[in-house]
Amino acid sequence: MKTNKTVRFYIVIIFLLCSNYSHSQMNGTYTIGLASPNYQTIQAAVDSLITNGINGDVTFNIQPGTYNEQLTIPNISGSSNVNSILFQSSTGDSSDVVVEYNPSSDSDNFTIKFDGASYITVKKITITSLGTNFSRCIEISNGSSNISFLNNELIGQVVTSPNWPSWSNQVIVYSPGNQGNNIVFDKNLFYYGFGGIYFNNDLGSYLKSGTLITNNYFNDQYSYPINLKEQTSPYIYNNIINSITISYDFTGILLYHCYNFSIMKNKIAAPNSYGGSGISMVASVGTAVSPSLIANNFIHINVITGYNSAEGIADWFGDYNNVYYNSIHLTGNETNSNVIQCYNNSLIKNNILTNHAFGTVYSSLMANTETDFNAVFTNGTNIGMYNGPHPTLADWQTATGNDYNSIFVEPSFVTNSDLHTNTIALNGSALPISSIYLDIDNDIRNMTHPDIGADEFNLSDIQIINIGKCFALYPNPNDGEFILEFENPYNHLYEIEIKEITGKIIYNTYLTGSKKNIILNEYSKGIYFITLTGTDNSMIQKLILK
Repeated sequence: MKTNKTVRFYIVIIFLLCSNYSHSQMNGTYTIGLASPNYQTIQAAVDSLITNGINGDVTFNIQPGTYNEQLTIPNISGSSNVNSILFQSSTGDSSDVVVEYNPSSDSDNFTIKFDGASYITVKKITITSLGTNFSRCIEISNGSSNISFLNNELIGQVVTSPNWPSWSNQVIVYSPGNQGNNIVFDKNLFYYGFGGIYFNNDLGSYLKSGTLITNNYFNDQYSYPINLKEQTSPYIYNNIINSITISYDFTGILLYHCYNFSIMKNKIAAPNSYGGSGISMVASVGTAVSPSLIANNFIHINVITGYNSAEGIADWFGDYNNVYYNSIHLTGNETNSNVIQCYNNSLIKNNILTNHAFGTVYSSLMANTETDFNAVFTNGTNIGMYNGPHPTLADWQTATGNDYNSIFVEPSFVTNSDLHTNTIALNGSALPISSIYLDIDNDIRNMTHPDIGADEFNLSDIQIINIGKCFALYPNPNDGEFILEFENPYNHLYEIEIKEITGKIIYNTYLTGSKKNIILNEYSKGIYFITLTGTDNSMIQKLILK
């Protein structure tokens, strides 16, 4: 009996040891591919993760090739913030590794699905869908969290005539309503699709946090490159969004029920849109202590007439959403267009708000919203609507009590969508905001007299001016009486010319000495420009009448 018990004991020990050997947890670096790999397919590597789990960091280097596979990655035992999983191209070139799949229905509409997975990074890989009506590349579901996508190419299908009731079947990245926290997209290329990223979280569900969408390029999505629901503190930074396809209701960034968001340094261009918005928020809010921020963005919408309204920035039912230092340009032909739709308790300051589509600058103005230090322009009939239409900036100021430090000026942009500028009237005309000290190009802002708009520029950038010796104006600002003084020891002849910001000349004289008393009492308060021109140089300064 004792011998039999001893034998059974050793059999159990051997079984346990063999089981542990067969299913030992994974850690370290593995190869996927055809040339002496650990795994010939990505699916085989995923199966090994599911079977064995991990007890350290795991890296899969994927050899060049096209992998026609559909992958579902569930929760992997042992994955954590210290034990993570990385899938990456072995060459460091995303175009060398292509993962593709052709879905045929809603039930299999993905190339890679994260189903309760966590702490996984996908890096430098091309992921594409070969489907037409069903063409999602990635699905994130079942509470998947801490998933990062870095330096990938994510390619959907070209959409020109979408099936509107089922448009979400054609977005590139989709969450059906139960995404987890800490989903990161950085330095990826998104091509085509009806939309780029669509997190369709259920209204009233717990807020998802840690969503970062940074440094990506969204190319030619039909309507919604970035579309988020039920998020807290989403961070959308330095993305390029460019839609070429003719679209209906294009919206570059759409937030629905999001809180304390940041949208900064994005460049959004939609040259062929029947209506839509550059940035739109619906029931998305900040707080008095921590307002949401939209800052340093370029937005261009070219509106095709006759379909729907268009806005550069549209805030619907929001609260405490501050809009600073943006450059917004509407072009086309749509009288039902406006540069910005404001809502409650927001600060709208230091923005270039230009409408070349015959609409308004402001569609309306809600309670406790303050607009000021903006550069506004429209080629339409009215600046804004507030208890009726207001055709001029002065009318708008009187009716609303806002924009008393704003200016009416038509900026000169590099192109309709490249909103860099050197328009003199914008230089030094903004209100310093200490928390925003860099512009859209990461140039340092003048923290005493910053420029209006997303682009901070220097007068030295304006090539038609040859800055020689400077001249002094004092006092400046002034009430219309001031002194111009200039070092002119040889009494050379200089012309003095003063212009309104519109370019109209209001004063012209000559100086042969070094000092000139000037009186402009009959002119209204505002910003003017003085040019001092000699035989070989020209100098310019801003004059402020208060």
